[in-house]
Amino acid sequence: MTQKERENPELLNNSRKRRLAAGSGLSQIEVNRFLKQFENASKLAKKFSGKGGTKGLANMLSQAKLKRLV
Repeated sequence: MTQKERENPELLNNSRKRRLAAGSGLSQIEVNRFLKQFENASKLAKKFSGKGGTKGLANMLSQAKLKRLV
């Protein structure tokens, strides 16, 4: 991937994803899944960065524990 594609994966079109998949030994579905996971991780990182980030993480973990108890 180019530097611009790494910074903004939305620039990738289907033909580019096919070429990336072929070059990495993956299927295009796996490339799409990887990009989706990267997007989700990026959103979480932005959510918890800055002021109150650790409080947000603590709240999320406590809510996850409560859901398991119910």
